[in-house]
Amino acid sequence: MHMMAVSSYTELAYIAWAVLIVIWIFQSFGNKKTAIVTHKGEQVVVFMLMSIGFGLMFNQRVLPWGLSTFLFHPEAQSALLGDVFALSGVAFAIWARITLGKNWSGAAVTIKKDHQLIESGPYAYVRHPIYGGFLTAVIGTAFTIGTVASFLSPIFLLAVFAFRIRREEEMLTLQFPNEYPSYITRTKALIPYLF
Repeated sequence: MHMMAVSSYTELAYIAWAVLIVIWIFQSFGNKKTAIVTHKGEQVVVFMLMSIGFGLMFNQRVLPWGLSTFLFHPEAQSALLGDVFALSGVAFAIWARITLGKNWSGAAVTIKKDHQLIESGPYAYVRHPIYGGFLTAVIGTAFTIGTVASFLSPIFLLAVFAFRIRREEEMLTLQFPNEYPSYITRTKALIPYLF
């Protein structure tokens, strides 16, 4: 195992993530009650895989199996660009979380009692802005770190989010059979105007 120092650029990205976590905690109070939850066992596996994905990003001080090997050593320019992406992604995810309000599902894919289909704020552009923001922020953070693990993290999380997106869209289509298919035709999944 290799001990690694964290740069000031990475520290800034980590501070942005810490702000996100605090907001997530405060926003979780008062969510609507869950009406429908499916695939409970599957959700446990997804949560574990997400934990591994984020662990690859946030456990840079001690990494086994060569994961701490540098793909490149971030220079000021690339690390600063990474911070721009990290801060932008975190801000986008926070905007999405606040817009979603009491309809947020949390760790499990659920439909809430009196669930609303949110189409305002970042949801006017993408159907899954929290995942899009997370991925942008994780990629940005990776550019401040430069290790194998830091670049495995967004790849790993993209696979997990793609699976969750499929499940969420199945449930939302059942819950909103007229509105959601129309919403899909007007928006992209993760990246505004692109994908």
